[in-house]
Amino acid sequence: MRGLKAATALAAAVLTAPASARAPVTQNEGIAQFYSYRLADRAAFEAGYREHLGWHARNGDPLVWYAWTVQTGPRRGLFIDATAGTSFTALDRRVKPAEDGADFRRTAAPHAVALDVETWEL
Repeated sequence: MRGLKAATALAAAVLTAPASARAPVTQNEGIAQFYSYRLADRAAFEAGYREHLGWHARNGDPLVWYAWTVQTGPRRGLFIDATAGTSFTALDRRVKPAEDGADFRRTAAPHAVALDVETWEL
């Protein structure tokens, strides 16, 4: 339960932080999507993930991506990749989703096991 409280607090902070500089989060911007991975080779995954983020930059991805490793609790050791403060429309209109997936499978995925995808609404 402590882990859930901490994750909820983190999600609330992530969702509201980018918006606080411009305006309150609206219902259309209160969406976060989290991808969880168990890493087989952390160094290789991180190198591949950095390379994959380059794909996003080169292709003009407007979504902001956050990443962290869980340090305590039942999800300890998991790598989390998330975009937050976005909308379902923005998620549906991702830049080149097939190419994005192919690049991730080439660069980072060989070094991790995908565990979960969660979508949260603030």
